[in-house]
Amino acid sequence: MKYFLHRKTEAFPVIFIFMCLFSSKLAASSKDFSIKTVCRGNPITWNLTYQSNVASLLSELASKSSTSNQPLRTYSNATVGKVPDMAYGSHLCRGDLDAQLCHDCVVNVTQALSKEQATYECFGFDDQCMVQYADHPIYSLYRKGFVLSYGGIGGIIPNYEHYNKTLSMSITELVKEAALGQWTRTNFATRVANVTGSNEKIYTLVQCSPDISAMNCSSCLADLYSYVPARCCGPTSGAYVNHANCMLMYNNQSFFGGGHAPDDHSGAHGGFVSFPFHPAQLGKTNGE
Repeated sequence: MKYFLHRKTEAFPVIFIFMCLFSSKLAASSKDFSIKTVCRGNPITWNLTYQSNVASLLSELASKSSTSNQPLRTYSNATVGKVPDMAYGSHLCRGDLDAQLCHDCVVNVTQALSKEQATYECFGFDDQCMVQYADHPIYSLYRKGFVLSYGGIGGIIPNYEHYNKTLSMSITELVKEAALGQWTRTNFATRVANVTGSNEKIYTLVQCSPDISAMNCSSCLADLYSYVPARCCGPTSGAYVNHANCMLMYNNQSFFGGGHAPDDHSGAHGGFVSFPFHPAQLGKTNGE
């Protein structure tokens, strides 16, 4: 399923996108978490060289994800072609995936992207990996506010106040550790927290692309958590929130090791967030 985002001021298309995402997530099963693509601008049908470069780039990213080298398998970036027709791209897998799951996810997402005509920027993702490409440099570019999608997962939590308090403490700790570079694994961390006053546990996974700084990683994750629970995910047991530079997932059932998150949603809201920048501002990092 593909969505084109143009300007934030286009209220009706944005509302329609929100509705489409929610219904598509409801249709997905835990074994077939639907792949989403979010693209900016209209298809660049007039530039066959750029389209060819994008196709070659997606193939290269899929190939890189098959390596036994764990850091390279989890994240890679590449360029194909020459300016002004150069295609820039990257892939990011969850750090808890084994080699086969990471590769399978990247292959599936790149195939979904390759079925569409190339635009000047496009993201494809599910709950296990993300692939992006653009007609401009994206490496080391942190884009504040570039939340791509969000949605609640799992069932309804009766005593959500206690649940959310534990969740907030857990994620706050992970965000602080990210800023200080204290994660034991590069750009990736998991945590299991006991919910106050119950036997329930919360499993949390956070990850950033390794091309951004520790401070920007922390800011990115805080940006994601700002959507929980007010905008999307209370009072469900879990959520998956995706950003151009990072991802956040949590639930009361363990999904570590590559499992898909439960996807019953139980009435949770979900949606796409319109991009906050005009195309001319894409080369600017936060604070510039």
